[in-house]
Amino acid sequence: MACILPWGSDAEHEHSQRLSRQIASSVVPPRLTINEISALISVARVVVGVDTGIAHLAAALNVPVVAIFCASDPALTGVYTSGPAVNLGNRNAPPSTAEVIAATERLLAT
Repeated sequence: MACILPWGSDAEHEHSQRLSRQIASSVVPPRLTINEISALISVARVVVGVDTGIAHLAAALNVPVVAIFCASDPALTGVYTSGPAVNLGNRNAPPSTAEVIAATERLLAT
C-alpha cells in the first residue's frame, strides 16, 4: 500500500515532499485536477486527511475515511457518509498519531 500525498499550492507541494521523504512507500503526484483526485480516491482502500475537500470527497464517494480535525469542530464540519468514516480530534484538540493509526487500521480491517 502506498501513501499518496496530493497538493494544490506550492506550499502544500513542498510540505508533501517533506512528508514523502519520511514516509516509506509514499508518492507525491503531479498537480491533479479534481477529476483526477476523484478517480484516485475512488480506488483507495482508505483516505486519511484533515478537514479538507479531499476527506469530504472520500466520504461522498463512500470510500473509508479518517478525518482529522485540529481547527474546526467535527460536529459542525465532520464527514458524514453511509460508508465507513471516523472523525477524530476537535478545535484546538488534534488527535494523537496513535489514534489516527488505530482508526485507520480498524477501517482497513473492515
